Amino acid sequence: MLLCREPCLSSGAIKDKDTNWDIEAWQPLIDEKKFLPWLVKVPDEPLQMKARQLSGQQIAMLEDMWRENPHAKLEESQKKSAEQRLPRVPLRFDDSGQYVQIFEPLVKLEAEYDKKIKEAQTQNGIKVRWEWSLNKKRIACFVFPKEDNGTHIASIIRG
Repeated sequence: MLLCREPCLSSGAIKDKDTNWDIEAWQPLIDEKKFLPWLVKVPDEPLQMKARQLSGQQIAMLEDMWRENPHAKLEESQKKSAEQRLPRVPLRFDDSGQYVQIFEPLVKLEAEYDKKIKEAQTQNGIKVRWEWSLNKKRIACFVFPKEDNGTHIASIIRG
């Protein structure tokens, strides 16, 4: 059985009276920078020889691509990184045209990134209940699904 350490352990979720877990028998999942073999199978020698070394940047780019397409391949990420080569920003510009030529793609990329981030911040299964406050103003009450306890509302809607 695998249990998470945080936030389950601190929330008291595993301190159920019906369970007789021996906490002293708990073991770490990682030993000498490797997952334990019973958790993740160690690949055989031919498979290890086929493996590639990836940089942190390649891993991050691949993980970003997996958010949009779970079947994305490393070759696609390398092709995408070659397409996204951005010009270096000089300390001084020859004219305003050069400034626009350099900063226009940067501004577009930042806008696309901001749009992706905002679109990723969605929540499903929310129930809204409208009520009247004591001073006769409408109040929206949001009921979030029970499993999501890390959501915070940044603004209040008043009608």
